[in-house]
Amino acid sequence: MQQKRLSWNWVGAGLAGVLLLTGCGSPQKISYAAGNSITSNTNISGYNFLDWQAGMRVLMVYDGAYQKEDCESSMELKGTTAINQCRIVFNDGTIVVWRIVTDDGKSAELIINETSYRIPEAGNLVVIHPENGVIQVQQQQRELTTISFTEKSIDAWLKADPLIAPIVFPKIY
Repeated sequence: MQQKRLSWNWVGAGLAGVLLLTGCGSPQKISYAAGNSITSNTNISGYNFLDWQAGMRVLMVYDGAYQKEDCESSMELKGTTAINQCRIVFNDGTIVVWRIVTDDGKSAELIINETSYRIPEAGNLVVIHPENGVIQVQQQQRELTTISFTEKSIDAWLKADPLIAPIVFPKIY
């Protein structure tokens, strides 16, 4: 039987939260949802879903078992640049550090282990697959505006996506 454990990286209890980042200039309002799929108490995959008030949404999916996830967000002291980052330690020893840097909440630079990607232009769905210290990154465009910040909505979307469903819910496929 599949079990689900939700973990929070940025905000308090519940599945959705809002964090108001402040700085010099207009603050950016960012919502976060994070969760992990677990089968037989073994962590097999995970995701982070980020939503900026200005309209950008990004879904980061981790295709692999991991033992640790540390995430944080910050605002540069000068200006309105928001930086969201996570450090994932996978069970095979692979370490992935990603950062999303945005000035406007509409587009951003995604940096994964020092390789740069553009979002949403090159895709707002990012799948990270680690294998023996090497990572593969797959970036695709998806319609993420239909997802609300509820477990039911996120799960339904994940189960319906042909690329993501076998990663997050492998026992079903």
